[in-house]
Amino acid sequence: MSLDDLEPVPLAGNALLELCERCESLPAPQRALAILGAAYPAADERAVFGERLGAWHAALLRARSASIGGTLEMLDRCPSCAERVELSVAAGALLKEARAAAQRELSVVAGSLHILCRPLTGADWIESFESTAEGAVSAAKRLLGRAVLSVREADTEKGLEDLSDAHWEAIAGQLAEADPLSEILFGLCCPRCAESWDVVLDPADYFYRELAASSRRLLLQIHALAGAYGWTEAEILALGASRRAAYVKLIDEQRGGSPGLGRAL
Repeated sequence: MSLDDLEPVPLAGNALLELCERCESLPAPQRALAILGAAYPAADERAVFGERLGAWHAALLRARSASIGGTLEMLDRCPSCAERVELSVAAGALLKEARAAAQRELSVVAGSLHILCRPLTGADWIESFESTAEGAVSAAKRLLGRAVLSVREADTEKGLEDLSDAHWEAIAGQLAEADPLSEILFGLCCPRCAESWDVVLDPADYFYRELAASSRRLLLQIHALAGAYGWTEAEILALGASRRAAYVKLIDEQRGGSPGLGRAL
């Protein structure tokens, strides 16, 4: 079954701790794959590997909704005056834009070139990713290049080196139209200086940061409860989240209402 056919499981407890521990050393694409594997345990990893990039993003948004909630809060700064700009996004609204790519192959005509390409997959992201620092344009071209099947000018075969920036932009636009969630962009406008710009939502990075924060809070709870009651990690994790929070509150009260632990949790 594809990711679109599966329901995610909430990521919590020991599964959350193990996932975050595993993800610490992984590059971004493999981290996204690990999160998908944990949230969709019934999925075949080899099948997931070849699914559309938009399907990955949609599945990550659904998994985030199941584990944390359906509203994403984003914060950026105006590139002109550094004013803070906040954005609240409903995952459900984004998921309505998701649809299966109707075409296996896409035709892009730009200038005198006829470019045949296909939707990007998770495998393309993994295999084109380089952890070394590089410019965003170079990284984007390397990823987009994996989607290009052929480049022709009349009856002459051309290569990727013959593509101009305008050609790359045309390819990116066509791919985004065919698979809307492959790249999630929001247009922002500064309320202070009226500057406009785009911000990118990377569902894998956004969700991982939240999972890592949740894992840290859970470890703090385990540390506090183990120290106060002598319970093992397994015993503490067997408690429900609300029960753990109640015990932590009791610890704070016994310490005279010290805000340190309660605020951390």
